[in-house]
Amino acid sequence: MPSTSFASNDPLTKKKWGKDIFKYAIALMMFSTANGLLTSNGNGVVHVNAELSKQRGDGITFQLIPALMGTGQGDDGTLIGNEEAMTAYNFLLNIHERGHAVRSAGKMSEQRAVMKFRPTAKQKLAEWLSNVALEDDIWRALCGLRNASTALSTVNYKYPSSNRIMYIGQTAAGTELADKATDALLSAQTATDALFGTTVIERARRKAMVVTPKIQPLRIEGEDVYVMYIHPYQSKALRKDTAWLEAQQHANLRGSKNPLFTAALGRWENVIILESQRIPVRTGAGGTAVTEGFLLNDGQTATTDAVATGKSVARAVLCGKQAIALGWGQMPEYGEDWGDVAGLQRQAISAVDMIYG
Repeated sequence: MPSTSFASNDPLTKKKWGKDIFKYAIALMMFSTANGLLTSNGNGVVHVNAELSKQRGDGITFQLIPALMGTGQGDDGTLIGNEEAMTAYNFLLNIHERGHAVRSAGKMSEQRAVMKFRPTAKQKLAEWLSNVALEDDIWRALCGLRNASTALSTVNYKYPSSNRIMYIGQTAAGTELADKATDALLSAQTATDALFGTTVIERARRKAMVVTPKIQPLRIEGEDVYVMYIHPYQSKALRKDTAWLEAQQHANLRGSKNPLFTAALGRWENVIILESQRIPVRTGAGGTAVTEGFLLNDGQTATTDAVATGKSVARAVLCGKQAIALGWGQMPEYGEDWGDVAGLQRQAISAVDMIYG
């Protein structure tokens, strides 16, 4: 009986291998479908839209519609003419191409090596797709930062607006600091003053609830919760917070099977606290290098808000629904080719390519 096979460069093979790599990459990410953080319905932290993977275009318009707040009508009240207008916030997400490849040095190199080039290349490109491309870009967008390389444009860079950023901290005793206007002023505090702790969490949660438009919480296991990501430096300070320690001893996340809860450090005032080394840190060194501050000049070549010399500032982020928008123009595709004489198959090349923002 004749059989149908596909060569490695066949379009159907490329799509299948691309899907396999993508599934593996997503499984490696902190933002994944498994914990409900990455969804296509807008109920997760990451809102995914793949419309342009099926049609042409280089931009996707996302729409955010706040909850209705009108009082409605009472007994025999007239609904016609008393309708509430729905407010819609729109923003355009631009998408761009990003890819990567690896090449075998040749037949003799492969003959000497224990590893097999093709399966190893496939695995390592999947890990790159997860750790270096997608997750790194998601974190940068979440924290209001640009792509790591100015040659890339997959992150729609925008510094946080004034009602979405707080320069706050607390003392080791839990006393709240007065709000600052810049990272430079915040970091000018003594090393024992501008700390992370439960007071900071409370301030961020209150602001999320009362700011206009309100940051909509996630609905998880019947509860409205926010998710906050903090740096290991911040979790070190949090673990010394007496109020935090007492709360976790008596009312932590015990009994929940939700993967988001089980991965958490704990919770405070309906804020789930998770730790990530990807939270960005800026350390002052007496200059204006991009590594010394979050706010950059127009050319993105220097900071205009340098952290105090010898001090470090970590940017914790509190998230609700649709904190991140991920738009796809082309889902990841995997391909193979030969870099030398094709018939002799001397230097194998493996590559992955995608279009997103």
